[in-house]
Amino acid sequence: TKNHAPASDLLAGKVVAIYFSAHWCGPCRNFTPRLLALYQEAKAAGKNFEVIFCSADHDEDGFEGYYSSMKWTAIDYSDDLRERIQSQFSVSGIPKLTVLSPTGRVIVENAAGQALSLSTVDAWIASK
Repeated sequence: TKNHAPASDLLAGKVVAIYFSAHWCGPCRNFTPRLLALYQEAKAAGKNFEVIFCSADHDEDGFEGYYSSMKWTAIDYSDDLRERIQSQFSVSGIPKLTVLSPTGRVIVENAAGQALSLSTVDAWIASK
């Protein structure tokens, strides 16, 4: 038996942003602190918003070092789900922040280039 809640319980009813990124990517390293600030602000405000890191790193050490700066969930580096999700969302460039509604519908294909604020998160939540 599992001693922790399944991801589906953790994410139920929430807007989920899948963050495709890697430590070797300069634009990603510039974007990550902005996303982290937004995430912490949204959490503090009690927003139904979650981020999942889907690494495009080339090795597990790069993944571990980069992920240590993040406060959200990540798909395990060794899990082939990582590559399946990158394929499913047609990731050809990073950083990419794909925002999904609580029902799994894509709200924003790539929010990494957008100005991000709590009102952005509110708009995502409102766009069910």
